[in-house]
Amino acid sequence: MAVPGECPGTRRLVRVGAAASSRRRNRVTDNRLPRSVHEPRDTDPQARLREWCGVPGFVMRCALSEGSQPGPTDFSGSIAGDRDIGRLQARAARREASGVRFELSGFPLRGVQRGRVRRKLWLQGRTAVARSLVTEGTGLMDGGFVAIDWGSSNFRAYRVGPSGKLLDRLATGDGVANMEREGMVGAVDTVVSRWPPAAHALFCCGMIGSSVGWTELPYLDCPIDPDEVARRMTTMTIGDNVLRVSPGLTCRSVDGFPDVIRGEEVLCLGAIRSEERLRRGRGLLCLPGTHTKWVAIRDGAVRSFSTSLVGELYEALSTSSLLQHHLKGDAQVSEVFRLGVDYGASGGGLMRFLFSVRSRSVVGELAYEDGASFASGILIGSDIRDAMDVYADLMGVSPLVLVGEAGLCELYRAALEHLGQDAVVTPAEEACIEGFKFIHDVIGGASQ
Repeated sequence: MAVPGECPGTRRLVRVGAAASSRRRNRVTDNRLPRSVHEPRDTDPQARLREWCGVPGFVMRCALSEGSQPGPTDFSGSIAGDRDIGRLQARAARREASGVRFELSGFPLRGVQRGRVRRKLWLQGRTAVARSLVTEGTGLMDGGFVAIDWGSSNFRAYRVGPSGKLLDRLATGDGVANMEREGMVGAVDTVVSRWPPAAHALFCCGMIGSSVGWTELPYLDCPIDPDEVARRMTTMTIGDNVLRVSPGLTCRSVDGFPDVIRGEEVLCLGAIRSEERLRRGRGLLCLPGTHTKWVAIRDGAVRSFSTSLVGELYEALSTSSLLQHHLKGDAQVSEVFRLGVDYGASGGGLMRFLFSVRSRSVVGELAYEDGASFASGILIGSDIRDAMDVYADLMGVSPLVLVGEAGLCELYRAALEHLGQDAVVTPAEEACIEGFKFIHDVIGGASQ
C-alpha cells in the first residue's frame, strides 16, 4: 500500500528536502530550533504538528489524540532537513503539545540519511522505521526504556535494553509520601542522568499519580483489557522530564464498595503476559503486601479485584500495640505458622485469635520467638479464607499466581497449599518489568 506523499507509481520513499538549496534555506546555523517551533502561530494541535514536522516531502503517519479521543491521521509538514529530528521532537513537543499524542512510524529514508539524525533507524523493506512513540517529547528510541515503580515509601527504577533485557536497577527509599515536589524532580533527574540512552522513554506506575504524588490521575474502570491499560497511559511532566504514567484501576468489590489499585496493575499485566492460561482462560492473582490485592482475570482482562489490609495491620500490631513485644523477628513457615493459618481460616473471631498470641505466650504455650509466625499465620489464613469465599469460582481452576516479594509470597504459598490450593510465585520485579515491556510493545513498538 502506498505511503501518503510517495511519488505516483513508485514504491520509493520521498526525499526530505528536494534540493541542496532547500537544505541550505532550512539549516539553522545558530544550533537553535526553528522560530516556528518556539513560537507556534496557532493553538490547533494538528497545525502545530504539521509546522514542526515537515520539510517538503517529509511524510509522517501518526495517531493523534486529545484527551481520550484518538484518531488516526496522515499528513505532511516541514522541518529543517539537517536538524536532529529526535531532539526537535522532544523539545518542541515538551513545550507545546500538552495532551497531544502521536505515534511516529515512518521516515523517508534518503533524506534522513543526509540529515544529522542521532537515532538508529531500522530498515524494513524500503521503509526506515524509527520505532518511536512521541508524547510531549518522550520517544521510545533504540536505547530501550526506563521503568519506574514509585510507591509511597520506595522508589525502584529499571533500565531495560532494546532486546527487553534488564540492564541495571536503582532502588531507594524515596517514596512519594516523604518527598516535596523538588525532591520528586531530583529523583527523576537522577534516573535520567544515570541512563541517558534509555531516558527518552520513561514509564512509571504507582503513587506518583495519586493525591500524595505529583498529580492525581483518574483511575481506569474495570473490567479492562491489558491493551487498553497500555494505550491509556497518561503523560506527566516532572521538571524537564516527560513520563508516561499508569493511572491505576478501580472497580466495585463483591460488597458493592469501590476498590482501587495504583501501581499493581502493571504487575498484573506482567503476570498476564507471562502466563498463557491467564491470557486465554481464567485465573486468580494474589499480590501480597502492605495492601494485599486479589485480582480476578478472565480471558486476559482484569475483571475485578479486592484489597485487604493484612500487611498494614501486621505492621501496626508489631509497632504500636500490646502485641509488639511478641512479634519480634521474621515469620517462618513452620508448624506454628500452619496452626495460625488453621485458626485464621476457621472463620472464627479474628480479634480473639490475635489476642491469643499474647495470652498463649504469657502462660507458656507459645514461645516468644514463635509469636511472629503464629500471628502471620492467623492474618494470612483469614485473608485466604475470605478470598476463597469471594472467588470460589476461581479457586482450584488452576494454580493461583502469587506476585510479590519472595519471603511474603512464600508464606502465602505455604498457607494456600496447607489449605489445598496450588500456587506458583512470580517475583515482583520480574512481573513489573514484563508489564512495562508489554506497555512498550503496545504503544511504542508499532511499525509499518
